Amino acid sequence: MLWLVILYGIRHFLFVGFAKLMPMDIVTIPWINFQTSPYFMLTDLPAALVLFAIGHRVPNGQNFMRRVWKSGRWLLLASYVAGITLFSCLNKDVLAAPSSWDFPDAMLVAMMDVVIVAYLLRSERVRDVFRDFPDPPRPARKESASDT
Repeated sequence: MLWLVILYGIRHFLFVGFAKLMPMDIVTIPWINFQTSPYFMLTDLPAALVLFAIGHRVPNGQNFMRRVWKSGRWLLLASYVAGITLFSCLNKDVLAAPSSWDFPDAMLVAMMDVVIVAYLLRSERVRDVFRDFPDPPRPARKESASDT
């Protein structure tokens, strides 16, 4: 589930890219069309950083990647909360009009992010995953004459 949350966290990069490659197809899917603004890519940056840190979870990983991973849960939360905030600001007219044709699609986008935020806040397993980072290798101990 955490993999899906991380990958869904970088969805705006994909949506904007697909909108450039297939603009007519993206326009026909309302819940994707709501998210094709390049501004949303800024909210995906913390999630992209967490995704990058996954590949650096090795015993001899850099200290920066260790810090990114250890705060990964909060980075994902920040990414999703920023996305909800930006989405709500950019689509306030649609979200304020329940009779609007696009209201269900806008609510789908907002509610998916709210559910993910709740998952990240409540899941003990997510906390445990982000606490775990392989320890750095210990330097080899030199043998002395008293060890033999």
